[in-house]
Amino acid sequence: MDTGTAADVEHVEQAIDELQAALQKLSVSGAVTQRNLLTVEDLLDVAAENITEEEWTDDEIVDQVRINAVEASGGVVEGLDDSEHDAPLMSLSAACQAITELERLCHRRSEPVFKQARGHLHQLRMKLRAEHTENLVQPNITQFFSS
Repeated sequence: MDTGTAADVEHVEQAIDELQAALQKLSVSGAVTQRNLLTVEDLLDVAAENITEEEWTDDEIVDQVRINAVEASGGVVEGLDDSEHDAPLMSLSAACQAITELERLCHRRSEPVFKQARGHLHQLRMKLRAEHTENLVQPNITQFFSS
């Protein structure tokens, strides 16, 4: 089994070093807490990402079709657990900092996919920054207490 050339290995090692540096910057900047920071090994553990699909039962399929029909007609499905969507998100400021680090990583890479990602990341960062700035503006006390 061919494990790649020395240049391939060097390229992968360089990418791992860049990833480690980006993770360290995220930690130092406070964008990600040390408790929530994944290691390079965790991020590159492909075997852990292999998710096998479970086979649906007939009842589950029927339930899903009913849910889709209700949602398609604009209705609300009672009893769905939305608690996972209510989990607190990172702040807009922290998200902008994380995106900036990803942009820097992409800037150092010459592959087309990284160039393309830079454009998307820039647009995303600008949108989040605008939203963050908009949230800082409170024209009057009534609006502050109504939100």
